[in-house]
Amino acid sequence: MNTADVLAAAWLDTVVGGDAGRRRWLQRGRAGAGHHVDALRLDAGSARLRVPVTQGRAPEVVVTVAELTGADWDRVIEVAGRNLRSTADLLAGDLPEDLADTDLLVPDEIVAVCSADVGDCRHVAVAHHVIAEAIRRDPFRLLQLRGHRRQNLLTALRRARGVVPPDTDVEVDLSRPFEARGPLRLEVHPRPPDDVTALLDRLGPPPDVDDPTPIEEAVRDAAVMGWRLAAGEGGDVADDEVVLAELRAQQVTSAERLADALGMDADVLVDQLDRLYSAGAVLRMGTGEAARYRAA
Repeated sequence: MNTADVLAAAWLDTVVGGDAGRRRWLQRGRAGAGHHVDALRLDAGSARLRVPVTQGRAPEVVVTVAELTGADWDRVIEVAGRNLRSTADLLAGDLPEDLADTDLLVPDEIVAVCSADVGDCRHVAVAHHVIAEAIRRDPFRLLQLRGHRRQNLLTALRRARGVVPPDTDVEVDLSRPFEARGPLRLEVHPRPPDDVTALLDRLGPPPDVDDPTPIEEAVRDAAVMGWRLAAGEGGDVADDEVVLAELRAQQVTSAERLADALGMDADVLVDQLDRLYSAGAVLRMGTGEAARYRAA
């Protein structure tokens, strides 16, 4: 199973707690759960869902969990920071596989209350399946439920990998370099090459390619992206790509639905969409809450 499937299954296992009776009760709420994901509202530490009923007002289920703080959050950062692949996954909009360890993100205790206030409430069972399906579609929603967003984790990883502050006096004995101890701070000043396509000239014409111009343009675009990443702008670039990818998937959508799908704050997303609209990367129809967006 992939990371999302593992975490979704772990959520349901935690709800069941190894009790066969609760597993049968939970199974009864599975039917149609995927149709209600859009109605799920997630906040730090809580999830809310109104479960449709045939008559009367739909009861509301509130599910609460502990937010990740202190040593628990430090452990998530430690595991995610073990290799650069995790950071690359985050920049690409994916939850790192290392975080599929269910002890890291899945809470030990899940509390659910339904306004219908009946024993073995079917609405609660439905809500748990809806949450599991939301996690399966976007595992970052579990991180959001535990009180953090993707950008929080990226920022924490960058901070954890930071060098010694410039104003810190550190003495490093380099007389025996292979036995030197202590933090070593090196300043480097790379610069881009004059022609990033020079290597293509050395390699010669690509086989079976009549016009190499598109390949040269792709190399130039990749070089620009690489230097932006090196300059610390990669997070913003990757965030824009994630938003545009979800816009393409939804075709035409509102900022609220897009924010729910990405696990982002709606106001922050609107500002980002406005910026992308000004840059010509996003098309906007309507204004205010009625505005609809699609990728250009």
